[in-house]
Amino acid sequence: MAAFTRLGAWAFLAIPGIGIGALLAYKREWILLQGWSAALLGGPIVENILKSSIRRARPEFAASFLHGFSYSFPSGHAMNSTIVYGMLAYILITLRARQSAAKFGIVLFTVLLVLGIGFRRLYLGVHYPSDVFAGFAVGLAWLAACIAFTHRKSSGNVLDRTDD
Repeated sequence: MAAFTRLGAWAFLAIPGIGIGALLAYKREWILLQGWSAALLGGPIVENILKSSIRRARPEFAASFLHGFSYSFPSGHAMNSTIVYGMLAYILITLRARQSAAKFGIVLFTVLLVLGIGFRRLYLGVHYPSDVFAGFAVGLAWLAACIAFTHRKSSGNVLDRTDD
């Protein structure tokens, strides 16, 4: 359980984050790179603002699994995995998935992965259920904003190109 929960840790998410950003730059997918960057950089900023504003203490036995102090609300693992894996799913669907079954598979895998990470935070006792649900909710809100930004810019560019 502890190993699986690392999939939602910011230190782990940053590694593929940089790699995917470099790949998007290499492929000259500038609009997707902007959305990816907004998702990757904005998530931790929102998380830190919320944690430092609310300052909710962690459950009593959480210290045995943590390597340092941080507040509990919202769950950064739940929030950032929702944002990063959700945005990655959007990018994969945008660039690669043509069939409905492939799109469904990407979304299903992403949802199960994110829910699994959140459940493991509860199982390990490092968060209250409301922390994890708030992480999902805030993560979905930021993800939706990043996708809307990316989609709107993408749609605008398509219209610009056809007007030439």
